[in-house]
Amino acid sequence: MQISLNIILDVLESYRQEIHVSSGSKLSFSRCLPLPDDTGDMAGDCIYVGGLAKALALRGEGVDICCICLRDRVKDEAETDAALNGLIIINENISPNALLMLVQNRFFAILDWIQQMHETMIHDGSMQDIVDLCAPVIDNYIAVSDSSLMLLAYSRFIPCDDPICVNLVKYGYHPEESIQKFKEYDLFRKWEMADGIYIDDTRTTAKYVALNKIFKFRNVYFAHVVLTCNRKPLTPGMIDLFQMFLDALAVYIERAWEAKSACNHIYDTFLTDLIEGNISSKKVIEERAQYVGIPLTGRYCLFQIISNDSANMSIGKMLMEFSDLFPRFRFIRYQQRIVAINNFFPHDDPEEQLQAICRSLEVFLEKYDALCGVSLFFDALDEIPFSFRQSTLALKYIDRLGRGGTGGRLVLQDEKQSPRINHFSDSYIFCLVGEYEPNAELWYHSDYHAMLRKLHDYDARHKSNTVQILQTYLSLERSATGTGAALNMHRNNVLYHISRIEEMLSVDFDSPSVRFMMLMSFILLELYGFNNE
Repeated sequence: MQISLNIILDVLESYRQEIHVSSGSKLSFSRCLPLPDDTGDMAGDCIYVGGLAKALALRGEGVDICCICLRDRVKDEAETDAALNGLIIINENISPNALLMLVQNRFFAILDWIQQMHETMIHDGSMQDIVDLCAPVIDNYIAVSDSSLMLLAYSRFIPCDDPICVNLVKYGYHPEESIQKFKEYDLFRKWEMADGIYIDDTRTTAKYVALNKIFKFRNVYFAHVVLTCNRKPLTPGMIDLFQMFLDALAVYIERAWEAKSACNHIYDTFLTDLIEGNISSKKVIEERAQYVGIPLTGRYCLFQIISNDSANMSIGKMLMEFSDLFPRFRFIRYQQRIVAINNFFPHDDPEEQLQAICRSLEVFLEKYDALCGVSLFFDALDEIPFSFRQSTLALKYIDRLGRGGTGGRLVLQDEKQSPRINHFSDSYIFCLVGEYEPNAELWYHSDYHAMLRKLHDYDARHKSNTVQILQTYLSLERSATGTGAALNMHRNNVLYHISRIEEMLSVDFDSPSVRFMMLMSFILLELYGFNNE
C-alpha cells in the first residue's frame, strides 16, 4: 500500500517549507527511510529524509529522488530549479531523527489503519466499524446514508455541530428540513452528476466544507458518503485519505447492493415483462406465474404510485414502508415509481377491500407527498399491460381535472374521495375523451358549447348558478329532491330553474340524447374550458 505525497505534506503543515514538487504530480510511496550514503541502496517507491546538502550532492550525480530535507546549508546559486526538483525543504530547527520519526509515524499509522480495515472486512465487521477506524487518522466527521436518506453509519467518536449532521443522527434519516435545503440549492442534481468526489465549499447548506461521494450501481443512486471538515481543513491530503477510506467502504457498499439485489422479489422480471407487454402468450404467462407463485386468475387491481419529489430521493424509503403496510401486494420499482398489484380475498366484497386499502394508502401518500393511480378490476394477469395504462391515465388526469375554464370540478364526486388517489373508474370518460385533443375543436364549434357559454355568461351577469344547477340535476338523473339537497335549495325552486334553462336554451331535457350530449359537454368543459378565441 502506498501513501501519497499530499498526505505526507499534511504532517509537515506546521513547519516552514519550500516545496519543489509539481502541484499536479501524483507521487506516492510505500516506505520512508533516512537518506543513504550509497546510491545503490536507494529505491524508487521510497521517500527519504535527510540533509539538503547530501540531497543536492545526489541530485548532482543524476539520482532522481524525492526527499524531505532539513536546510543545513546557506542558500546559493547551486539551488537551481532543476537541482531542487523533487525536494521538500524544511526551514526549521529540528533534528533529522525527529523529522524522520514524524514522517515514519504517519506512515505506520496509516498502514496500520489500512491493515485494520482489511482485517475488519475479513472478519465480517460492519460498515460502522470501518467508519469508527477512521477517527484517529482522518479526524473529521463522516456520515453514510442510503438512497432512502436513512443513516447507515457515522463517526461516533467525533462530535460535529453542523445542523445537517446533528439532525441526521437525531432522527436516523435526513428530515424534511434538510431535504428542502438540498432541493433549494439543487444539490441532488449536483450529486447525481458527480462521478468522483464532489467538493462542496459553498457552505450554503452546511456549516463546514464537505466532501461527497455518491455510490451508483446500474446508474441508480444507492449510497451517499459525506466527510465534513469540522476538525481538519480540506487539503489534497485529506481528499487522498477520504479516497483510501472509500476504497475500503466500497466493499461494504457493494455487499449491500448485492444483498439488496439478491432480496429482490422473484417476480420482479415477470411483472416488468407483463407491464411492458413483452409476453402475451397465455401459456407462457401461466408457466411463469406458477413459477413465481402468482395466481393466474383472481380479482386484481393495479396501483401506480409516483412521488412529487422531482429527485425521487424518497423512493427507497417508500418501498421499504410499502412492503410493511401492504404485505399481500406484489410490487416492483419501475421507472422511479411503485407499481403494485393486489389479489383481493375471494369471499369478501372487492370494492370494500379496495376502499380499506385506499384509506391506509392515503396516509402513506400524504407522508411522502405522492400520488396514486388505480386501475379497473381485472381477472387475469394478461390484462396487466392495459391496467397499467389505466393507472397511468388516472395519474395523468388527477392533476388536470378541476383546472379547466370553469374554475373547479363540475362532475359530482364523493366528498371523502382522496385528492391523492384517482381511480380510472372515476375518470373513465375523462381519460378516453381527453386523450384525443381534436375533440376540443369539434366541441367548440357545436351548439352545446354555445349553450354552456350562454349559461356561463348569464351567471356572470346575474351572479347566479344555473350552470351548477343544470350539471347537478343531470348528474343526479333529474332528481329535483336530490339536487335541492345537494345545493341547499327547495325542490320546487330547482324545477323552476330547470324550466327557465330549457326556455333559454330551447331544449327539452326529457330527451335522452339531449341529456347525454349536455353531460358530455360538461366533461369537455372541464377538460378544455371554454373557447377563448
